Amino acid sequence: MADNEVVWPWGMSDRDAGPASRPWVFNPRGFLVAVLADNEEAERAAVALGRAGFPEGHRRIYPGDQVVDERRRFVAQQGPGRRLVEKLTIENDVVEMFLDYAENGRSFLWIRVPQREDANRAIRALVGHRVLHYRYYGDNSVEDIHVS
Repeated sequence: MADNEVVWPWGMSDRDAGPASRPWVFNPRGFLVAVLADNEEAERAAVALGRAGFPEGHRRIYPGDQVVDERRRFVAQQGPGRRLVEKLTIENDVVEMFLDYAENGRSFLWIRVPQREDANRAIRALVGHRVLHYRYYGDNSVEDIHVS
């Protein structure tokens, strides 16, 4: 996959597929999500990642209000089959936790990290930023680190 060909698990741009056309099962691999205090902190953190060698096409910021709006659109477009699949396959407590972060003005910085070492390097680059939570979607597991 080329640097500019990252397929983002969360759409939310005019280049991405709409919520209803996304895969039925949310199953990202090779991403680190950092939940930051606010949009300004997310912007500063993205700059730090750039300095650490993560290309612009490998990082995306999702402000909390955008996440809430996107979730509402997604739920509104779901049919019965998709609602059932989501209930059976998604971690509802994680969805609720992320929505709570979003409703409280937090921002989400998604970073493409093809290898575990890349995730570790990204976390080191974000030391000193107000990260509240990390979620790592690896090849074989998902890990959460609650910072505060």
